[in-house]
Amino acid sequence: MAGVSDTSPEADRVLVEVYRRLSPREKWLQLGRMYEDARALHAAGMRFAQSCGDSSRNHRAWIRTNLGVELPVPVG
Repeated sequence: MAGVSDTSPEADRVLVEVYRRLSPREKWLQLGRMYEDARALHAAGMRFAQSCGDSSRNHRAWIRTNLGVELPVPVG
């Protein structure tokens, strides 16, 4: 059973075709940008929720939330 989507089947087909035409390098670059955007959004949420501007703490929280592990050493 398909999930609910607000994207038309035609738009979905176009998007899939666009992704298929991207080179592996372009896909990798897009993935990197999405990762950076997700980290920035996470950090903004942390600052909002905890009034914390500590980037090291935000990075550790990002790792813990998304990878489910605590890092034994500080990250920069």
